[in-house]
Amino acid sequence: MKLTDKARDMLDLVSNKLLNNDIGNIVDFARFTVSGYDTPMSHWSPLNQLLVFMTTNSLDCRGFRQWQSVNRYVKKGAKATYILVPLVKTEKGERNEELKHLLGFKTVPVFPLHATEGEPLPELKLPEKKPNLYEVAEVLNIQVIYEGMTGAYGSCKSDATIIRLGNTHPAIFYHELAHAVRLKKGWYRKTDYAGEEIIAETVACTLSKLLDDEDITADTSQYVKYYANDSVQKVINFLSEISKTLVALLDIKSNESIKEMEVYS
Repeated sequence: MKLTDKARDMLDLVSNKLLNNDIGNIVDFARFTVSGYDTPMSHWSPLNQLLVFMTTNSLDCRGFRQWQSVNRYVKKGAKATYILVPLVKTEKGERNEELKHLLGFKTVPVFPLHATEGEPLPELKLPEKKPNLYEVAEVLNIQVIYEGMTGAYGSCKSDATIIRLGNTHPAIFYHELAHAVRLKKGWYRKTDYAGEEIIAETVACTLSKLLDDEDITADTSQYVKYYANDSVQKVINFLSEISKTLVALLDIKSNESIKEMEVYS
């Protein structure tokens, strides 16, 4: 099986980014999808989803005709990103069953949402009530955007100016807010993605119980075990970072509450 030069170049680009820890704050493409928001990209392989995200920073990429079907059109001069599509030959077996043979791959051009124009896409509805700590994001000048996302529940821009949420559950917001405050304060270690995920998810679990009286310990435990490779010691090593992040977020919330009381007193 031989890849085209263009396909090989794209795979090399992704490989180099992964080796240099240049993957941004993505929440595990292979494990999470957002229910209820269906896009063509959500049906692609994890490799293709990761490839286009890392080359376009977009969670909604489509081909020419797919954009046209929703009354959007690729802008003139827009640069394409290429995904790998399998070439499959189908034939009948001895018992008249279908036998599929993988012949190789071809590259297909796709374009991110920001390279198109036309009719707006349907957006995820904002939650009726803003989550706890929403004021912390405002104090830190972080824009919170709810939108349909593929392959992730949420993401935080590497300069901590934007949090994107594809799910309205408060714990998702807390997780990304933990990333954001650590980025703002220079605590985020870009060379330890797994460690940062452990910190953010543990902070989210603690805040969910503290502020919303919701116990998500079981989910958090599975998440942390995945990133810690079942090493309890690795989690223990991050306890000081977890505590520091929690204190920073709650201090901002406390200060804002005091300001509100002063205004109305």
